[in-house]
Amino acid sequence: MVAAEWYKIFSLTVPSTWIAFILAAVLTGFILYVKFGKETSSQFGDILFVFLFVWKFSVLFTDFSNVIKHPWMLLYFSGEQTGVYIGVVSVILYILYRQLRQKVLLNDSMHFAFMSFYSSYAVLVVFFNQSSLYKVLLTLGVAVFLGWLLMNYAASINWCLPFLFVFGALHLILQGTLLSTSMITASMLGLFLFLKASNEGVLINKKGISLSILALLFGAILWTIDEAVVKQEQINQEIEVVSSEGKEKAPNFTLTSLSGKELSLADYKGKRVILNFWATWCPPCKAEMPHMQTYFEEYAEEQNAIVLAVNLTSQDNGIKKIQQFNSEYNLTFPVLLDEKGDVASQYGIITIPTTFVLDEEGYIDKKISGPVSEHMLINLLEQLAK
Repeated sequence: MVAAEWYKIFSLTVPSTWIAFILAAVLTGFILYVKFGKETSSQFGDILFVFLFVWKFSVLFTDFSNVIKHPWMLLYFSGEQTGVYIGVVSVILYILYRQLRQKVLLNDSMHFAFMSFYSSYAVLVVFFNQSSLYKVLLTLGVAVFLGWLLMNYAASINWCLPFLFVFGALHLILQGTLLSTSMITASMLGLFLFLKASNEGVLINKKGISLSILALLFGAILWTIDEAVVKQEQINQEIEVVSSEGKEKAPNFTLTSLSGKELSLADYKGKRVILNFWATWCPPCKAEMPHMQTYFEEYAEEQNAIVLAVNLTSQDNGIKKIQQFNSEYNLTFPVLLDEKGDVASQYGIITIPTTFVLDEEGYIDKKISGPVSEHMLINLLEQLAK
């Protein structure tokens, strides 16, 4: 599920998905402890630990070269969305391993844990994304239905594959991909159902196979129709101008760049601006710079964006140190020198790194306190496009 909103907690800006995950984990752990006892709650904690550990250190797989060059990135970054997928796969393998060792995890209490966590997480994400009450209730309804399927495996096993095929088709149409947290979660549900049914000697019958074939055909027809509609919409597409009413205008400024040129924020009207405040002595600034450079090289042009890195020169260790930093990190976007600290004061900078995302008219769309990754920037700019 996508983090459509970001929240300021002390000096950090965190996505809605993180808040929802933590609250759902705490709530589920407490419910399990009260309803089933310490052992079940502990098993759920073990599963969460496996996921969080793998997700956090998956950055070694997703950004190996940068982590080797700059090990402190492990403190500030994870494997992002890819890390979530790796973490989920690790949880599945862990559950299967425990199952093979006859330390049964696939019992009613753990199914309850799965649905409790998934339901609360889904509803909390929708809530913290400031969606309508209707969408919150709809999400809760879907989660309860999935819980019913899981707890009534004997009756629902024949509906499992058809559900996954239709859900997959709708997901492909609405999201444009089959690879997402919700699709993996649905697949995990299916796996749990099949494993539990198999343990109890309940197998899918001919009716279930027939329904699966029909669902697959139905999904293919839906996808084909959607492709045709999308192509027609692209032909008839008109550009709509979105008002910047309600947003705050970013203060204009003129600074000298590290290369000696005078640059103004107003020079970039018509482009989206990623305005980053940083210093060479700041560890999270060091961690995010390779991500800034990767974004600038690979995605900025496509998203009509420019990166402007404003160095807090009045608080830094001299021009030579900044030049050395620029050379070490091979930065090719403009590095601006705030030698008097006036621009940092204009923007109310208290902690660094702090990053502002500005739209084409120079209005502030987002402010992020803390390090950002290229994936975070991509998502923020995509949301800006909407």
